[in-house]
Amino acid sequence: MVKIAAFAAIATTAAVAAKSVTQVHLALTNRALECAHGVSVNFASDSQDPFAVTFNSTDGNQKKVDTVSSRYSVTNTASIYTSPFLHSANLCNLNAATTYSYNVGGLFSSTFVSPPGSSATPTVIGLVGDADLEKGSFTNLQQPVQNLTTQAILIVGDYSYANGNHKKWDEWYDLQQPIFSKLAQAGVNGNHEVIQRSKGYDEEYYLGYLNRAATPITPDNAKNFRTYYSINFGLVHLVFLDDYVGARFQIGSTEWRGERQAQVDWLTTDLAQVDRTTTPYVV
Repeated sequence: MVKIAAFAAIATTAAVAAKSVTQVHLALTNRALECAHGVSVNFASDSQDPFAVTFNSTDGNQKKVDTVSSRYSVTNTASIYTSPFLHSANLCNLNAATTYSYNVGGLFSSTFVSPPGSSATPTVIGLVGDADLEKGSFTNLQQPVQNLTTQAILIVGDYSYANGNHKKWDEWYDLQQPIFSKLAQAGVNGNHEVIQRSKGYDEEYYLGYLNRAATPITPDNAKNFRTYYSINFGLVHLVFLDDYVGARFQIGSTEWRGERQAQVDWLTTDLAQVDRTTTPYVV
């Protein structure tokens, strides 16, 4: 009796101390984050302690990166919400088109293929918008098309349709984990991440998107709600623009026009720097 009770107590303590890893998703990185040819590993946890993310390619060369984490809180008419700790680790300077295995703190493991280099190899991108909480939104992207396998997923706005209910972000990334833990994604916000709201909730004004959707924008741009950016992926130069840039200002005001013009100026400069010999396609 005593031995059984002692064992049960130990087991209970271990269960309480165990860390969780959920909502695992991969994202593309770029030079703006000082992580060229890379992929970030992102996930949620009930622990803020750093996790060791180990990864190795088919040649068996293993590396380790520790995560950094943050969380945020929202007070709405309907509820008070505090996010889990949101962790991220950048895996940089990966070999092109190479299979990597990775492990998060011994609690989750999977594999991915790193971004392709600029070569004659076809670049295959899956495109999704208005995903909502639909299980099948991304499933088809796992199926080869004309014997070509999707290499990355682009989300053209309107991720989870949370509309201020941030619990839906948790549900959405849990739902997409089987796919997003294997295929890196990139995207940009739509109206549901900025100005739409559900009854009893406030508009997000980028809050969920900036905290959840790992994108290669600089901290300074995130601070100023400038979510537009570009990234090279294989043979394609990808440009992400924000229809709602300047939304925190009154439409038509000097500040609003200034933010809109800043995006146009950035785009003009970005397109002028495209090297068509390495990225002949611009999307």
